[in-house]
Amino acid sequence: PPEKLNLIKWNIGKNLQSLLNGADRDGLVFTVVDLLNSLVPLSPDERIKTAKLNLDAAKTAMRSAAYISAGHYARVGVTLLPPNHWEDEYMLSFRLHQIAVDCAYGVGDVSLMRGFAEEVVYNGKSTHDRFASNCAIVRALITEDRLLEAFDVLYELLNKEYGVRLRKTATNYCIMIEMTKTKMKLTGQSDEMILSIPSVKTPQEDEAIELLVLAGEVAFQVKPNFTPIVVYRLIRLILKKGHSRYSCFIFAMYASLCCTIWQNFDEGFRFARLAEVLLKRSKETKLAAGMVIINHGYVYHWQRPARESIRPLLTAYKDAMQIGDVHFGTICLVQHCEFSFATGTNLVRLESDVRAFIRHFRDYHQDNNMIMLLPLHQMVLNLLGRSALPCHLSGEVMDFQTLMQEQKDKQNKTIRMVLKFYQVTAAYWFNDLKTCRKLIDEMCTSEISTHGLLNSRLRTLRGLVAVKLASLQVIGKWVTVARREITKMKEWAKKGNLNVVHIVHLLEAEILALKHKLPQAKIKYDLAISTAGKSGYIHEKALAFERAGMAHLKAKENEWASYYLDEAQKLYGEWGANAKVEYLQASHSTLFRMDNELGSSLQFDGTKIGGTVAHQFLVSPASRTVASSVVHHRL
Repeated sequence: PPEKLNLIKWNIGKNLQSLLNGADRDGLVFTVVDLLNSLVPLSPDERIKTAKLNLDAAKTAMRSAAYISAGHYARVGVTLLPPNHWEDEYMLSFRLHQIAVDCAYGVGDVSLMRGFAEEVVYNGKSTHDRFASNCAIVRALITEDRLLEAFDVLYELLNKEYGVRLRKTATNYCIMIEMTKTKMKLTGQSDEMILSIPSVKTPQEDEAIELLVLAGEVAFQVKPNFTPIVVYRLIRLILKKGHSRYSCFIFAMYASLCCTIWQNFDEGFRFARLAEVLLKRSKETKLAAGMVIINHGYVYHWQRPARESIRPLLTAYKDAMQIGDVHFGTICLVQHCEFSFATGTNLVRLESDVRAFIRHFRDYHQDNNMIMLLPLHQMVLNLLGRSALPCHLSGEVMDFQTLMQEQKDKQNKTIRMVLKFYQVTAAYWFNDLKTCRKLIDEMCTSEISTHGLLNSRLRTLRGLVAVKLASLQVIGKWVTVARREITKMKEWAKKGNLNVVHIVHLLEAEILALKHKLPQAKIKYDLAISTAGKSGYIHEKALAFERAGMAHLKAKENEWASYYLDEAQKLYGEWGANAKVEYLQASHSTLFRMDNELGSSLQFDGTKIGGTVAHQFLVSPASRTVASSVVHHRL
């Protein structure tokens, strides 16, 4: 009978228990505990002993990142505790509950994590004991996309339990004040001096710093102007109180502000490198993924090819998942996909990856990070031709208006900005200028945008949209907007930003085309095409071909227009943008038909030629005729 079998297992476990003091303790503890757990002991003393053995088994499993097994032993241990265990067996109860919290987080079980964490917060005897569980509750709120609640919890914790008071308002003036204070403190501080700062003296100071880091992370999405204020406060705390284990993360955040807000790339790179040194020195593996997110997502792409960040972000995701850092691991995937799309990764492969990642996010209940990927996924589907209206960001995976309203209710400004960005991108690619005009001004918010790659891409998009809108006006604000974006991107290029050079050429070509200076515009279009090609931006090379074709078509230069548009559709097809190819063919069917008829009617040495070759076949004799009429001594 099962009861007798369980008793036999329990007796075997008791006999083996004496061997746990040997050298192979870690290998034997699971066998012993599994046997003992087969029967619930009646004696209170035996229950406590078995609970302690389950705690040992959970700790051993945690060292191998076996979160499912560790969580199981911790939960069994909790069930063995007596009714008044928080009074009589406080440390045993606390440790079992804390491991249960950590394991539930590691496997993405948010509701289970919250249940154990709330019990620790309610029964914990000190601020230090409650700290990890308070952080877990905040993480649960972030995962569930309840960011305003998470920020309010952090604000109260910092104020009541740690005596850290944050500003209630975060205007641009407040940011300038905080930035000035911080820069004054950093003046004269070399890297060696910063590295030599001692560590904080008390655990409470270290915990306050960690909560501030978490507050900055949450504020980034719902209260963007609070993020720089929190980061500046953290830098001054380190200089005053000493380094914490989060120092590397804090200096990386400061580096991102230098690059994204103040456009000081050299200073940003300096502090990003300093952050990497601090990470190596601290050996905090749980912060490695966060460091990759900040340095690659917000710093390095300002002076390095954006494509170089794709692989490190994917590697960081894998490393984070191995140690149970689900939150930062999934953010790495979001950024990996954003960089892949921005640099022209093949859309078929990208769509397959994004679909798999979204399923993965659902499995781990990472709702907030999953929502960040939905606009990109729908954009890719639109370009692939899997949407009835490719100019609208609605279809298989999301509806633009519904998701915008949801995020408005949650006051998530970051996701709303991402949604608007991809909606304007779709409208631009498919020439829906009405939607472009409506949304592009809304994206120029008064709040400081600290979103890394999207910050530079937003300026690119704003410039491209402005030029298209300017073509509808003789004189208007959009030419001014386009020139402002060109000026800003030229500044970036002079500071070493390789990712915008081809866009600068393209925008300059568009302005020249507006002024009917087609020969000069053609030179700039060709420069945009060549530089985009060298950088590997196949989609923006196709765009430069398309815009050049449209400029020549407007000037009734049909031969050149046909050449450029033909090259554009080939590159769009290579990228995987089938909807864009179909759009070009439908919009310029007469031009493509003429090109095909011309190609089919020309023969050379008995071989039919067409498309680009046909153009070259016609241009060569014309150029020889012109050259033969030149009088050299009069040049």
